[in-house]
Amino acid sequence: MVSKKLKSKSICIDTTIKQVEGVLSYFEKYRNEALLLNNQENEEIQSADELFRVDYFLVIVDMTITSLKSIFEQLKTFESIFGFLFDSNKLKSLDEKD
Repeated sequence: MVSKKLKSKSICIDTTIKQVEGVLSYFEKYRNEALLLNNQENEEIQSADELFRVDYFLVIVDMTITSLKSIFEQLKTFESIFGFLFDSNKLKSLDEKD
């Protein structure tokens, strides 16, 4: 769902930032819950599926989080520089100042 919204030609930068922030939050929450669960089960012998999840899948989740953080920071920088162009109220206030 988020992927389709982000591909839309008419999406605003602030909406994009909120969408990326939501996905980032989801992955961070998922990762934190997985770490807690892994620490609780650490004393038990892990199955092959659990070892795969910890050794490979969670590494991919970590890479996803890192990538999303980078995208989020780039969008925040872009929004801080050009965000006024996407907000009609900010554009009107610029006209009123002159």
